[in-house]
Amino acid sequence: MAPPPRSVTVVSLLLLLLSATMSVPAPVAAEADDEAALLAFKAAAIGGVSYGDTGTPLASWNSSGGAGGFCSWEGALNLSSNAFSGDIPASLGRLRRLQILDLSYNTFSGEIPANLSSCTSLLLMRLRFNQFRGHVPSELGDKLVNLVVLSLWNNSLTGTIPASLANLSSLNILSLGLIQLHGTIPPGLGGIQTLLHLDLNNNNLSGKLPKSLYNLSSLERLQVQGNMIQDKISASIGNRLSRLQILELYANQFTGPIPVSLSNLTALQILDLSENMLSGYVPREMGRSGSLQSLLLENNMLEADDKEGWEFITALSNCTEFTEFEIGVNAGLTGQLPSSIVNLTSVEFLRFDQSGISGSIPSAISNLLNLEVLGMSNTFISGVIPESIIKMANLGVIDFFNTELSGTIPLAIGNLTRLYILNAHHCNLGGPIPASKGRWQIC
Repeated sequence: MAPPPRSVTVVSLLLLLLSATMSVPAPVAAEADDEAALLAFKAAAIGGVSYGDTGTPLASWNSSGGAGGFCSWEGALNLSSNAFSGDIPASLGRLRRLQILDLSYNTFSGEIPANLSSCTSLLLMRLRFNQFRGHVPSELGDKLVNLVVLSLWNNSLTGTIPASLANLSSLNILSLGLIQLHGTIPPGLGGIQTLLHLDLNNNNLSGKLPKSLYNLSSLERLQVQGNMIQDKISASIGNRLSRLQILELYANQFTGPIPVSLSNLTALQILDLSENMLSGYVPREMGRSGSLQSLLLENNMLEADDKEGWEFITALSNCTEFTEFEIGVNAGLTGQLPSSIVNLTSVEFLRFDQSGISGSIPSAISNLLNLEVLGMSNTFISGVIPESIIKMANLGVIDFFNTELSGTIPLAIGNLTRLYILNAHHCNLGGPIPASKGRWQIC
């Protein structure tokens, strides 16, 4: 039985946090005050509602004086994934001993109170997945100098990134994605040497990527996709950000070549540079470290031909957990389809759509037993669909439309029970249409 919805607004609940004021010596007074405030919050939040077999929420919140006191309470100001709504009153800032504040996955609205900066003991502040409006308070960077995690991801905030956030010298995670920020990225963020994750994705940020960010030698994730950044990727990025595991720069306006130094990143798992204006060849060493799992380069101005440019696919075969390779929508990629693709035996998604590749599909394509999506539409691929394709039992989508393929569709392709789309219009195919044992459609 699911618990019934709560109708009490968080404004009225959190105002009760002010109700416990005791005249006993500090720090005992502060501790008792916090405990009483939290108990009042619980009482107002759940009231006398019956929760049936699911148990009463926050059951460990009691005044029995167990080991660790209220600091050991399960979920002690982690109120994430509930149905709380309304504004957060500025008076919440009176909980100055608070170390963790997680209000994620609710429907809070209004502005983030600047007075939260009075919670000077905070180590973690997560307010992601709510409906907060207004600006990111600059006071957070001025006073919450102990913060290790600041996540405001997926709200309706506006304005710019406060330069004061550069004062958070202990910060490991800064997540400001999907909140409609504009302006430039403050260069001061490059001075937070403890930073591991920097996520500024899907805002309206512009200008260049500050050179100071390349000084973040501990950085593991750099995610600035979905902005309007106009820049070149530093040639030394792979030497200076040597711990990178995830690099997502897609949907910006990066130009120039893909730096060769990226192939030095021994921990790199996800590299997404798609939807930019990158040009030249893909570095032939790309993937030599063996760590890559996803390489997304579609919709750029990359080049390759029969003489040069496809060597990197051979290096990718070193990546034993490589599952996703998309390089379509690059008109400058020409020449024969590289036969070395048959060595990418772990790949699940493979797309060359809207490129200038030609030649035939190798029979050894059946080596790719994990393949789920095969995209070669809008290319100059010719010859026949190899009979060996029927061995690829995991195939779900085949896109061959607007190519120069001829002959017949192998009848046994209908035995691929996971296949649900065979898109082969505007080709030179003929013969009978295979019967299907699955639930698929031919387009």
